[in-house]
Amino acid sequence: MSPRQWKRFGNSSLISDSAVYLASNLLNAAIPFLLLPVLTRYLNLAEYGQVAMFMTLIAALGAITGLNTNGSAGRKYYDHGLSGNEFALFIGSCLWILVVSSLLVFLVLWAFQGRFAHWLALPPHWVLWAVAASTAGFIIQLRLGQWQVRKQARSYGILQVGQSLMNMLLSLLLVVGLSLGGEGRMMGLLATSLAFAALGLYLLARDGLSAIAWRSAYVKEALAFGVPLVLHVAGLFLLSVTDRIVVTTELGVAQTGLYHVAAQLAGALGILSECRRARDAKRDIPVPLSPCARATTCTCRGRPAPGPRLRHFAPPPDPYDEWLDGVSDALASGLRQLRDLRPLRHFGQPLAPTPTADYPPRASRFPGGQRSMPSIRPMCPGSMNGCSEIEPMIRSGSCA
Repeated sequence: MSPRQWKRFGNSSLISDSAVYLASNLLNAAIPFLLLPVLTRYLNLAEYGQVAMFMTLIAALGAITGLNTNGSAGRKYYDHGLSGNEFALFIGSCLWILVVSSLLVFLVLWAFQGRFAHWLALPPHWVLWAVAASTAGFIIQLRLGQWQVRKQARSYGILQVGQSLMNMLLSLLLVVGLSLGGEGRMMGLLATSLAFAALGLYLLARDGLSAIAWRSAYVKEALAFGVPLVLHVAGLFLLSVTDRIVVTTELGVAQTGLYHVAAQLAGALGILSECRRARDAKRDIPVPLSPCARATTCTCRGRPAPGPRLRHFAPPPDPYDEWLDGVSDALASGLRQLRDLRPLRHFGQPLAPTPTADYPPRASRFPGGQRSMPSIRPMCPGSMNGCSEIEPMIRSGSCA
């Protein structure tokens, strides 16, 4: 491609919109992770477990409230010959479905709120407030979906990142500033969802994309699209959060909080592990080795083993590699701290480990308190003088 074609490709809406979606999604995913050190300091195990179960309940109700008809509104946009007024009536029909389904879910939870509160280890009123949060999430996704199909990526990113920032700031105010604990975190989630749902309704009305009317034909069309997806969404939910429900029912809500923290750190470590694996796959070159040259560097007893000697030429240091290693080590240190957390008998204590007389710090598994792995010494058969051991030495570049 010529330089002019590359410039035109770089200035295309595809590249710019993709960059906006990528940046907004990364920020939206990073903000909850940045809240993790603060929440684990100011919430105890039980409170953090309640927050995790509240978020789990909101995600579960998302498959029922609205019956996934927000996706049908995005598909309807591509129908030919559809006027703006008819499209507004279709979105209004989706909102009516949301109202009816949310009321039915609310009535069911209200009738059995005691049982659901026992299963989820949540106060009964928060079980009911989860319906409002799920309904608000439907409206927000409906507004974001209409911007997405119209290729208005900046508006999409501003609303999504703004919601995450308000959620973070409000949660910090309620948890840290007002010391409301787990209730403060759940209040922050609920208030943010309701505020941005109201904003989403206003923006839909301003753009002429909603009309308060019931059209049976549009209701049937939206339900035909959304209802078959209920089982699909419910199946994805069960695959992702069944573990938290099992931990809550079998071990208690305190262990759920600990499990949720470990799962978040493990998810971040998994991403970094994939990055390092991809980096190593590009740099590694397979080389056939003789039986006594199975490592790039080795230490042999007696005379040197026959056969070709291999030398490892290390590439120059890469700042990206150093950053990746540093982040990985920091997250691994966090997981080691989680390993030393107090057991369930210290229910209600802070998540941060504080050694006591009855629970001293865990001793190192390695002799001498070392944290590095011992040298691997496999036998090396087939040598003249019994080159009996191979000892990888990663940082040296010669064979002694």
